[in-house]
Amino acid sequence: MVDREPVADLTTLDNLDSRDLVAGYFAGFNGDGHEPSVEMDTAYYHGWLNGMCDKGRMQPSATHKQLVHEWHKREKNK
Repeated sequence: MVDREPVADLTTLDNLDSRDLVAGYFAGFNGDGHEPSVEMDTAYYHGWLNGMCDKGRMQPSATHKQLVHEWHKREKNK
């Protein structure tokens, strides 16, 4: 597994390219589970992790769970 820093805060998440996030998500959700190469950017990798977790192929990390919690809290308060 490639050693990458996870997206850990909403500011970082908000600044990721949404097209790369979506492409990575579908690659993780529909793909064969192979981790993206190191050339893929943070947005793609974060999307891939989300897709893998949503499909049940990977357990979310504590950092991932906290970010999801913060995102839902923010969205609820909009």
